Amino acid sequence: MPKPRTEYFDLDAYRQLADLSTQIVQHVHNERWLPAAALCRAYHRALCKIQHNVALSPSQQKARRALLNTILANDAEIRSLMHPESQFIHLALQSQPSQKLEHSYYN
Repeated sequence: MPKPRTEYFDLDAYRQLADLSTQIVQHVHNERWLPAAALCRAYHRALCKIQHNVALSPSQQKARRALLNTILANDAEIRSLMHPESQFIHLALQSQPSQKLEHSYYN
């Protein structure tokens, strides 16, 4: 009889996502689009393997959080490399002094 889903959790899919996203960043930096696209397909397959609603031990939660931080940092870097204008817009918006909504409407 198979074990209930809540009795196990494997970080291999998260490790694979972190590794693949790191490789994608490297290919995008080198403007190697075809290998990056191929890795994106592999990334999607690995993403589909992630189990949801699985009970995690505190040590598993910590390991998962570290892997997710790597994955998210790589994703942000890929996005900024793919759409550099969005980074300039973000920086421009950050440099502007904040305005009250009312001021924007009435002036």
